[in-house]
Amino acid sequence: MKNKLIPFLLSFIFLYSLEAKEWSLKSIDFTFEDDLFYQTDCFYTYGSKLLFLFQREKRGEYISFAFTNKMYTPEDLEAKEPIYNDVAYAGYINVETALYERENNQLSTYVFQLGLIGPETRMDRLQIFMHQLTSSDIPKGWDNQLNNEVTFQVNYNKKYRYSYEKNIFGSDSVLIPEYGFDLGNVSTRIYAGMMFRVGNAKAMQNFGAYAIDNSPYGKIPFSEGQNYEKQFHFCLNLGMKFNGIAQDIFLDGNTNTGSHSVEKKHYTANILYGFSLTYNRFSIDWIHTYTTKQYIAQPSPHLYTSFQILYHY
Repeated sequence: MKNKLIPFLLSFIFLYSLEAKEWSLKSIDFTFEDDLFYQTDCFYTYGSKLLFLFQREKRGEYISFAFTNKMYTPEDLEAKEPIYNDVAYAGYINVETALYERENNQLSTYVFQLGLIGPETRMDRLQIFMHQLTSSDIPKGWDNQLNNEVTFQVNYNKKYRYSYEKNIFGSDSVLIPEYGFDLGNVSTRIYAGMMFRVGNAKAMQNFGAYAIDNSPYGKIPFSEGQNYEKQFHFCLNLGMKFNGIAQDIFLDGNTNTGSHSVEKKHYTANILYGFSLTYNRFSIDWIHTYTTKQYIAQPSPHLYTSFQILYHY
């Protein structure tokens, strides 16, 4: 089943290689997410994403290709039987291509994903290996994970960017409102939110920091005149988002077969806070995400941390 991902990825590479001379590599971005910084190991407990961004010559058009993997677990890793008032174990991988259209202070993003959920992702092996490596408790309930299912997602996002010079204690600031929707058998939702950034303007030359599952990629340059200086530039980030959720496979269970599920909440909110740091062609984002309860039996809100490192060409 996992081999079905290969033709999808090759088809997109072939499609855009037809005009390869018009596209050049703009940046490479790696994001790592985990809840270990809050000493938890449950629900959305791990994720990583490797993304390659290309720009069309002399135009404000971009395309990216990415690979993502994610892991979900219940709170009690010792239990071997299903825990019916908690989320199921789940591994998820996907390949993604996204189109970006930048015009003045606006960015439109169209995301297409094909992926896989279930034992074929081998995410159980990854978690067991990492727990053995760190001498942590070995999770014993992966036999109860969600079933194999091919996934398809179409997502849309619209961002706006408003800049303000020297308005907060002499620092520059940026406000980035956004809205969008996800449609597919992984997630179907609508959302709206914003991010406020304050600091050095040269650390805010894009459409904002992001977490993997919170908003599409935001590191599209705001203009072609992006400067790379061999000195540090810093800004703080604070964001919030409100979600209306119709379906979430990690809460509702498989769509093609019967599987474990929990009673989800249809309305949730996220608060994001952290900082961005740039030096020459490198940038680093450190973002904490606070998520309100996502299912009825959830004992407390969930928090996790995103670490992102990017290199500009």
